[in-house]
Amino acid sequence: MTSFTRTLRAAATAGILAGSCTVTACGDEPLISPDEAGCTRGTIAVGRPEAGRVDDASCIAISVRDSSLVLTESWTLHAERGRAYIVRMNPLGEYAELDLVAVTRDATGAPALATAHAHAYSEPGEPEDDMPSQEMLLASYRDQDVALRLESPAYDNYSTWNNYTISVMSCPIRDLPSAGEVGGIALIDGCLSYSFGFNGFEAKVTFLGFKGRAGRSYEAQAQSETSAGPMFGLVAGPDLDVTADLPGSIRYGVGPSEVLNRVIPIERDGRYTFMVSADRETDLVVQASVAPIPLVAPPLGTPRSP
Repeated sequence: MTSFTRTLRAAATAGILAGSCTVTACGDEPLISPDEAGCTRGTIAVGRPEAGRVDDASCIAISVRDSSLVLTESWTLHAERGRAYIVRMNPLGEYAELDLVAVTRDATGAPALATAHAHAYSEPGEPEDDMPSQEMLLASYRDQDVALRLESPAYDNYSTWNNYTISVMSCPIRDLPSAGEVGGIALIDGCLSYSFGFNGFEAKVTFLGFKGRAGRSYEAQAQSETSAGPMFGLVAGPDLDVTADLPGSIRYGVGPSEVLNRVIPIERDGRYTFMVSADRETDLVVQASVAPIPLVAPPLGTPRSP
């Protein structure tokens, strides 16, 4: 462990105990934000896997996920408006201990947690003793830089080394109109996911975007126009984080005789994503819609609640 890392760790721990730490500074010692230049490995491009290592020489910071002390480095993803991204992180080795976190910046320019949700999965041929890989789904409704952070606990009593690979895939987000259906959606054209699907099957995922208003409920529907077969649906958001689903949104259907249908309450204004998927070898072509549930006024003469 370097003296620089040891000094930062001591300062950070003291700050945490005193309750005075922020994400970027603690006392007189800087806690470098992982998406600052000194803690960023570089830019990651779609379809170009990268390799890295988090160890005792890495930056130390307070995680924006849970305020714990972590060793970390990050890759910058230039996310484009109207694109969805599937990020995969593969720890290498039996003792790797890593978490994948996505960070953006708020209106003041300070680091802000976008999501710490990532699904664990095992890729075909992956050794059983290895730590499970992680997959994160993101939907970008504006041009923005996203820091993909790799975080490992900052232990005092032994060295830490975590080799990994990271990769990004991308698909377009198709806009759903506020009224009416969109048909001819070939699910085979979606992004491949190892974690999104019914009973854990490898899936092709299509991303459909819509604008949600706080206090309203929306009915999401999808139905096959072709052959029968399992399909899976989930509504998530708002905005970038679509790895964590909204309550009650997961359902699956079995083809043209059944409709994948779910009513989703929306608590915050924003852009939401309806994701529909099927097995990676699927030949399903579907139509989909998301529509607000009409508000019903109470009958005349109904007493108001106090």
